[in-house]
Amino acid sequence: MLVRPHAARRLLHAFTCTLCAMMMRIRFFLALPAGLLMMLAIGGAIESISHQLLPPTPAMAEATHNWLEGKPNAQAEMATALAEQPLLSLAMMVFAWTVSAGVGAFGAGMIARRHELPLAIAVGILATIFVAVTLYILPHPLWMVIAGLTMPLACALTVGIALHRLAPRWAVPARIELSANRHKE
Repeated sequence: MLVRPHAARRLLHAFTCTLCAMMMRIRFFLALPAGLLMMLAIGGAIESISHQLLPPTPAMAEATHNWLEGKPNAQAEMATALAEQPLLSLAMMVFAWTVSAGVGAFGAGMIARRHELPLAIAVGILATIFVAVTLYILPHPLWMVIAGLTMPLACALTVGIALHRLAPRWAVPARIELSANRHKE
C-alpha cells in the first residue's frame, strides 16, 4: 500500500498538533503547583536568612516555644513579643512574602508559557491567602497587615503583566491550519 506524500504529511502534522496541545495542557496544569512550590521555597529561604541575620529576641523565642507546645496565653505572649521585634525583622517578613509571590508567579508563567497572567493572579491570590492565615493566627502590627495583604498580590500581578507582554510568542509552537487545503485535493 502506497501512502501519498501529502497524506503522510497531513498525518504527521495532525500527530504533532495533538502532541503539542497535550504538552501545553500538561504544562498549564503543572505550572500552578510548581509556582506554589517555588513560592514556598523562596519565602522559607528568605525568612530563614532573615532569622540568621536578625535573630529573634529572647521573648520571641520563648513565646514561640510556648506557642508550639500549646500552652495557654501563648498567643497573647506571641503578640507582645512580636511587637518588641525590630522593625527591620518585621520588614524582612513582608519582603519575603512579596518576593516569594513574585518568584512563584514568574515560575508558573515560565513553565506554562501561555496564560501567564491568570496563573500569576492565581499564585498572587494564594500567596495573599497564606499571608492572611498567618496574620489571623498571630496578630501583627497594622502596617504589616496592610502590606502583607496588598504587596504579594501586586507583585505577582506585576510579574504576570510583564511576562504576558515580554514573553516571546515564538517559543510556543504555532498551529498550522491545513483545513483550507483539505478541500483542494
